Amino acid sequence: MEETISLQEMFEIVKKRASLILFTTVVGLVASTIATFLFIIPKFESQVSLMVKATVSSTSSIANNVAMINTYKELVKSDAVLDGVVKDLSKDKGLNFTSGQLRGVIDINQPQNSQLFYLKVITTDAEQAALIANAVATNFKNESTKVIPENKLEIVSSATVNHSPVSPNKKMNLAIGVLVGLMLGVGIAFMLDFMDQSIRNREFVESLDISILGEISEIRKNDLQRLLSMKLKTVSTQSREINKSSRRTRERV
Repeated sequence: MEETISLQEMFEIVKKRASLILFTTVVGLVASTIATFLFIIPKFESQVSLMVKATVSSTSSIANNVAMINTYKELVKSDAVLDGVVKDLSKDKGLNFTSGQLRGVIDINQPQNSQLFYLKVITTDAEQAALIANAVATNFKNESTKVIPENKLEIVSSATVNHSPVSPNKKMNLAIGVLVGLMLGVGIAFMLDFMDQSIRNREFVESLDISILGEISEIRKNDLQRLLSMKLKTVSTQSREINKSSRRTRERV
């Protein structure tokens, strides 16, 4: 038998399990807050602006310069460039990195059809990010002149220290935590309702071809207490009347 559920029934399920849904939502928010502020390490970004220029300016050379940026993207992460950066950072700044480690924190971003592109470095230390970006840009510029002498690479702006982390996105993480907690609570609420095998409506019994002998209406707690109170008063009154009647009988005897 296929059982369907209406929007009203869905609303009633959510309403009945509102406290559970609220609890899981709060748990999701707390968990995402703890993870974001205590366990996820902030990362900082620093970038250098570079421009490709040809020795002879023309329309064709400009288009060639834009196309050559793809070559520069590969060159900047090559050992020819990064080995020199490793030596410079170790000698001048006392920073010990490997070429593989530097390759993992470097990225190149190019606006569409532009001779200008950006060398970005993202690390867990804002000052180190700026030092690495400037060291890579300097070695990159020198090495590119040897490899592609017909083009000139210029540093438009050097990297500066940026103390504002680019990750984690705190607001996004908290929003995701609330959403996950809310979805989890709603899911558990519906699962508990579907696992409830009790008979809750007349239609379900009729669908099984079972005769209905009687039906008990839903009684609210306050109404039930009022009915019980009235019943107790009736019983108490009847008991007093019986006692009076018994005394009168004894007196006559």
